[in-house]
Amino acid sequence: MTRTRLGIICLLAGVLAVFCAARAAWAQADQARPLAAEQFMLTGGDGRLWLVRIGPDLTNFETLMYEPGGKWQWVNRDGIRGLPATITAGGKQLYVLTAEPAFLIVDANGTSMGKAPSEDVWPGKSAPLATCLAEGFAGAADGAFLVIIGDYPPAEPVDTDVAHESDPPAEQPAEADGDQPEDAPQPAILPTGLAVLQHAGGEWRKLGNASNVALTEGDSLRAAVVNGRLHVLIANPQQPSALWSWAGDDEPWTQIPLTGQAQSHKPVAMFSAFDQLRLVLSAPAAAEAEDIPPAEQLVIVSLDQAGQFGIPQPITLNGGPLQLPAVPLAASMGAVGDRHIVALFWLDDQTPKFILCDVANGQADGADVLTALTEEPLDTGAQEVMNYFLVVMAGMSFAVMIVSRPKIPAGPLALPMSCRPAPLFKRVLASMIDLLPISMIASLAVPLPQPAADMFADWETFIEQYKILLSTRQAAYSVIVTMCMFMVYGMIMELRYGATLGKMALKLRVIGGDGKRPGLREVLLRNVVKMLELCMPWLLVVPLLTPSRQRLGDILARTAVIEQLGPINAQPETPPPLPEDEPEDN
Repeated sequence: MTRTRLGIICLLAGVLAVFCAARAAWAQADQARPLAAEQFMLTGGDGRLWLVRIGPDLTNFETLMYEPGGKWQWVNRDGIRGLPATITAGGKQLYVLTAEPAFLIVDANGTSMGKAPSEDVWPGKSAPLATCLAEGFAGAADGAFLVIIGDYPPAEPVDTDVAHESDPPAEQPAEADGDQPEDAPQPAILPTGLAVLQHAGGEWRKLGNASNVALTEGDSLRAAVVNGRLHVLIANPQQPSALWSWAGDDEPWTQIPLTGQAQSHKPVAMFSAFDQLRLVLSAPAAAEAEDIPPAEQLVIVSLDQAGQFGIPQPITLNGGPLQLPAVPLAASMGAVGDRHIVALFWLDDQTPKFILCDVANGQADGADVLTALTEEPLDTGAQEVMNYFLVVMAGMSFAVMIVSRPKIPAGPLALPMSCRPAPLFKRVLASMIDLLPISMIASLAVPLPQPAADMFADWETFIEQYKILLSTRQAAYSVIVTMCMFMVYGMIMELRYGATLGKMALKLRVIGGDGKRPGLREVLLRNVVKMLELCMPWLLVVPLLTPSRQRLGDILARTAVIEQLGPINAQPETPPPLPEDEPEDN
């Protein structure tokens, strides 16, 4: 009995550990991931928007897609390996160049790996600075992909001459005051110009260099092709922006002077619209009062074919200037119907918002909350969690069988004559009566994930969303807690009363091999194995194959669930002995 008690104590400790682990995991999953503007990149084209969210460890990213009239939806919610350096949208796809670099193509069906550029095309594999789609640029077909990289000076040759051992060591000059030590960080090597690469027809090639375009530390680049010319905007928070233009081939790069607000405002986007180059600029709005927090005001300026900037077009909302609490991300969606749309994305006190604006008149629609970011991802790892639970329950079953095995093998199970095996439908109904309140209590400890807002829109959506909810780790934790509470409840009730409340309501009992109330070993073993049977439903056909309608747990524990027809006798009735034949008289 001591070993049996030790076994049940270990079992209860395991159940408590499972409950605490599930509760802690649910609480951790429930914590919202903080948002930061540096985590996001926005691009668009061909009537779609793409939002990239970089992971907190800077080793992977997730993507969302938006189409007008629809809603933001996750395309790669599980994450894609790599740190995006530049993103560009076009042709219903998202083109991503990572810092390694690697060329990734994302669409609504998933992610594919594009052909990587060779060393002779992309020397040194320096990080890409800007990308854009080029329609008809440099003789390429529509949809060619341009990449702007830094053109670095060639590495200095290394002197491989080895000094002779007999030569005296060279005398090192003493460090002067203010000299940096040997382990001091070296200044970053800046590119001496730009290089333009093109990806078209599945092949990479180098188009040319811009040796007269100088870069400084902190520069950020944007690129766009308008009317067969490549425009590169170089922005730096410490100095005025610069705009360069190139027609390809052997033509030289030319700088376009920035005037007015194009020079003084911060550029947030550059794109082509109505055959003109457009810039979205942001500048701090004038505060009307000291207690009003600072805001950003945006304008759109255009560059005509003569190289002159037009009058800035303010972005307005409800007849007044649109003012945002932070500098937004901006991207062009391209033509949507008869309008050209530019989208803005920003964070308003941890609330992600976006708004769509008409490029022609600057009018913006109402701002919407990007709810896909406020809802934490569903961790669809239920099968992995249930596999671990299955292994634990199997180990507990073997432990109970070994620790509490009887010293004398028991004989076959025989039911008393006043009983019969309980009908299967009554056993199922009794289990449902027991399980319903337990599942409600367990749901308070570890709730199920919140369903999507459109889950009940139609029957197909309901089935699809229901399957997704059941595949989450949170759902697995809730199921495990329910099963553990059900197991402990069954052990306590059957050990004390020989039946659970559901069995009592249907006049069912659990008996041991001797027809009496089961002992601790029997109750422990049949309820632990019950968890295995619930995890592997195909084991539930075993009662159909046994004459006493025993589950696998009943067979191992030598118990049975019976329906009482009369007083239970300790031993089954035995027929009276047959009379002996009287000897015949001679």
